[in-house]
Amino acid sequence: QAFISTDNRLHSVNFDSKESGTTCCLVIHIGNHLICANVGDSRAIAVYDEQNDLSLNFLRVVPLSIDYKPDLPEENQRIIMAGGLVEQLKDSSGFGAGPYRVFAPGKDYPGLAMSRSIGDLIGKNYGIIAEPGIREYNISNNTRFIILCSDGVWEFLTNETVKDIGRQFYLASNATELCQELVSRSVIEWETQDSSVDDITVIAIFF
Repeated sequence: QAFISTDNRLHSVNFDSKESGTTCCLVIHIGNHLICANVGDSRAIAVYDEQNDLSLNFLRVVPLSIDYKPDLPEENQRIIMAGGLVEQLKDSSGFGAGPYRVFAPGKDYPGLAMSRSIGDLIGKNYGIIAEPGIREYNISNNTRFIILCSDGVWEFLTNETVKDIGRQFYLASNATELCQELVSRSVIEWETQDSSVDDITVIAIFF
């Protein structure tokens, strides 16, 4: 309800969100229970120790969210039924390139590479929604840390890579340096593989 209410309020405030919007990945921690709500392609993961090994040699990842992309079958179907199109941009040879995006028929907008967001009000006419996917997770004695990142991290770093980086900083009990390391590595990847650097935000919670 909070996600949808926020999205609805954007229709009446003095802020132009017709073609701009945001992801939102939210984790609520109540006792030993986590509730993750997500729109867009930011992501949260939980990392637990399968063997309860002090050296953390058996860490495993539990995804707490889904990256909502337009080419996911359920998302694709909703967009098409709403009258939208899911296509890639065309390269100089006319072939599809890059991520799948949501378009109005015959138009070059909204061009959003996500199927759910807060804002992006034009896209709401073509199947983009603000309703979050929700997953729940029970924290156990083996849960070691949670990491939430914007898509600027996940574009080039996998869950497993982030887990492995997290291991060394968890052993050193330094969540702040873990966040700084993930930001630094992400910037390097963007500067190496792209002409721009996307938004990069990291939150780490140790248990």
